[in-house]
Amino acid sequence: AIGEKYFHHELLAKVCEREEEEKGEDTGRLRRYMNLPQLKASGFPEFVYGRLLQKKDVARVLNQPEERSDDLMEYLVKHPELSWVHAIRTERYNAACDALENTAGGRSDSFQTQHMLWSIAKLSMHAAGDGGAERRSQLNAKLTIAASHRLLLGFIDAIGGDLHEPAMDAALERLRKGERVAHKT
Repeated sequence: AIGEKYFHHELLAKVCEREEEEKGEDTGRLRRYMNLPQLKASGFPEFVYGRLLQKKDVARVLNQPEERSDDLMEYLVKHPELSWVHAIRTERYNAACDALENTAGGRSDSFQTQHMLWSIAKLSMHAAGDGGAERRSQLNAKLTIAASHRLLLGFIDAIGGDLHEPAMDAALERLRKGERVAHKT
């Protein structure tokens, strides 16, 4: 009652969590609170999404009902690594393509991951039916670069991976970290 009267986000979320734990199922109470105009205006849905992500409950964030789609999309703009999944589920393919490009470009952990994300971005662009020649060309170039770096790294690892040359060893180490190297190298 206090949480409802004063729109206390933390208290309302805890009450809903406790109720769900006790009953062992989604009681719908949290969804009702998220739909209340006063709580919606005070940012309660965003608070809930943030809380769920903190708890690593990504599935629950992404499996929101259709009525939450717009405010969830708005929230996920800050999380492009997740927003593309929601964008594809809601058939917003241009938004998915943008988020995927942003996510892939920010990844430096592996060329394989970059290649996969850019491939999905290209599929999203085609699904949207709005892939200008320039965008198609850019995505193809990114896919080619990621694939080339991945193949080069695999080749170097296959032949022993230690070139005994400081400049080449440094370039190899950068490749292993997921960084690009100059074409001359």
